[in-house]
Amino acid sequence: MDRKTLVELNTLIKIIVKTIPVEKIYLLDSPKGSQPEDSDIGLYVVMSDKSNLREIEAMQLIHKAIGAKKTRGLDVIVGKKNKFDQLKFTPGVEQQLWQRGKVLYG
Repeated sequence: MDRKTLVELNTLIKIIVKTIPVEKIYLLDSPKGSQPEDSDIGLYVVMSDKSNLREIEAMQLIHKAIGAKKTRGLDVIVGKKNKFDQLKFTPGVEQQLWQRGKVLYG
């Protein structure tokens, strides 16, 4: 991963952590396992179960907080910890992240 991407990821993570109660943040990798320099950034945010926010509300808050601070496309998926913990044992994105995902925070 290039330096520009790392700097942008760190900025995005700081904003997300200030916006919603976060347990973990995973990087959603491209299907081939590499992130081209100009590709969209994909993040899976595991939100605390104690939060009263619904996942869709959390995603909206994150996108609003980030606004123009990003330099490329951003895809954010938010799931509560309990839901993530249940789904990590069934085939899907949560299982892939749990087994091989790159944890950026938490």
